[in-house]
Amino acid sequence: MKKFYFLILVFIAGFNLNAQVLISGFEFPGGVEEPFNANLGLENNLSYDIRMEDMDDAGEYSLYLKKGVDGNSDSAATCAGWDNAAAHKFLSIKVKAATYGHFTVSSQMRSTNNDPGPADWKVMYRLSGGDWTDVPGSEFTIANDWTTGQLIDVAIPEAANNPESSLYFAWIPTSNLDMNGNEVTAAGTVKIDNIMIHGTDNTGVSELALENNTKCFPNPATTSANIAVDVDATSICAFDPAGRLVWETNSPQQMNTLNVSDFSEGVYMIRVQYPNYMVTRKLIVK
Repeated sequence: MKKFYFLILVFIAGFNLNAQVLISGFEFPGGVEEPFNANLGLENNLSYDIRMEDMDDAGEYSLYLKKGVDGNSDSAATCAGWDNAAAHKFLSIKVKAATYGHFTVSSQMRSTNNDPGPADWKVMYRLSGGDWTDVPGSEFTIANDWTTGQLIDVAIPEAANNPESSLYFAWIPTSNLDMNGNEVTAAGTVKIDNIMIHGTDNTGVSELALENNTKCFPNPATTSANIAVDVDATSICAFDPAGRLVWETNSPQQMNTLNVSDFSEGVYMIRVQYPNYMVTRKLIVK
């Protein structure tokens, strides 16, 4: 099983996530009838695939399988044709999750040394019949590796909660330059792997209180950070920009101190587990 998803499974098992649900997941297994369909998540989403599209709905694009995050034993959705793609061409998936909210998106993307695709990207979302909207904090760059272009649990705006029909996500370039600063050609190629859409039962009031009571400061931090949590918190974990666990406590106090003096600069993910809910916060270390 892929390392990235294995990390998520370990995390879920350790925290007993009752409210957190995998809505849709794409690992792109080879040797199956529909390799570009979701292979994880809610049953009603397993028939939906990933596609390359454009804003005019006029192009014809093909996806194929190449090496994924774990190398020869793994696959990733791969596609070329990324010339003149900025704000126009994109990769998209859709999900249905009418009773869920507080969605997050995770994914890993990379370029190639030969025929590199666009370097700069962002994630957008839309509801059926609605307009594409930027996901705040989702801007990222890709390189010829699987860590530079990694997103971990990026929060989707609450306007997407409890979608009555389909909810769509798009990975779209923001420039036409590749990782070498050159104009992307028609042969420009990118890969995407380990797409995970999570959501929670949108119960409202009790979850809002936990969100409000969970704070991380100062932010940015240079030597230490305070993590304030609700009295019901059961554990806290910190993950580095590559998704590795770097600190945890299973006996949190309402105020906890995280020493970051030896941490490398970057954006860290703080995850606080409550009995039936999880809260995530981003901590910038400088």
